[in-house]
Amino acid sequence: MLLSSFAFGLCCCSTTSKTKVVSAIEQCPVAYKQRINTATYNTTIDFYGKHLSGLLLFKAVGDTAKRVVFLSETGFKFFDFEFGAGGFAVKYCIPGLNKPVVVNTFKKDFGLLLNEQKESGLAQIEKDSAITITFAGEKNKRSYYTVDKQCKNLQKIEMGEGGLKSLSIGIKGMKNGNFDKVEIIHHNLNLRISLTQIDK
Repeated sequence: MLLSSFAFGLCCCSTTSKTKVVSAIEQCPVAYKQRINTATYNTTIDFYGKHLSGLLLFKAVGDTAKRVVFLSETGFKFFDFEFGAGGFAVKYCIPGLNKPVVVNTFKKDFGLLLNEQKESGLAQIEKDSAITITFAGEKNKRSYYTVDKQCKNLQKIEMGEGGLKSLSIGIKGMKNGNFDKVEIIHHNLNLRISLTQIDK
C-alpha cells in the first residue's frame, strides 16, 4: 500500500560506466555517505490532507542508537522512534499515526537520513554539475545517490523499482555537520516532509 511499488528507470550502463562507479565510490565516500547525526529541524508533515508542524529532533544515544522525536510547537509529542543495533523501535506514537503502514513509512524515510544503506554499486551517471551513483537493493529495487561534481555534498536520494520513481529526498547544504534543508516527497502518496535545521 504506502510502501509498495517503488519504481525508477534504470539507465543502461556500459562497461566504462561500471568502471567509473568504482572510482566514484572510492573518491566520494564523504559525500554519498553523509547522514544526520544530532540536529534539530523546523518540520512540516503534510499527509493526506493533514498538516503537522513542529520540531524534529535527531540525536545519537550512546554509540549505536539514534532517536527521532517529533514535537509540536507547544511541546506535545507526536512520535519517538529509536534506530539501534537491535533494530527499529517505537518508543511512543500518537494513536492517529500509530498504524503499521504510517510507522513503516517514517521508518524508511528517517532511516535513509540516519543510516548508511548496505547496497552494491551498479553504475554511475555523470552530468555537468553532479554525479549519480546507482545501488542495487532487494529484488528489482534501486536507490540513486546524487553528489555534486566536486564530491563534497550529497544532494539527493531517490528510490525506485521498475520504471517509476516513488521517493525523492532533496538535500540542500550542510550545517554543523548535518543536512541543512531536506525535502522528502513520496510520488505515489500524498506525503511531503520538509525540514530546515535550526540552531539549538
